[in-house]
Amino acid sequence: MALSLMPGVRIFSAVDTTEFVVVRAPAEPIELIIGGAPAALSPAARPWTAKVSAPANSGTALGRRYVNLTETIELLCAKSGFGMPVIAGEVLRIKQAAPLFASD
Repeated sequence: MALSLMPGVRIFSAVDTTEFVVVRAPAEPIELIIGGAPAALSPAARPWTAKVSAPANSGTALGRRYVNLTETIELLCAKSGFGMPVIAGEVLRIKQAAPLFASD
């Protein structure tokens, strides 16, 4: 199921406690998988029927931002869990902090 996401929208894993807030999203709908199952747009829509599957081994980190290689989507982890976000087969990675300028 393709989701049309906008900044500020909360998305939920259907298989564990993982939750994200959308910071940046592409204009077109996307297939977002968290922990091996399609993402849900509300806690009530969680079927809780599937188990977390690979590449969910590492889990998510609270307060970290997750992006794809082109950084067209950015998700902020609001509640950690074992489910990693995946778009089109690409596991989202933790966004690296930009280096600060040195002050002399």
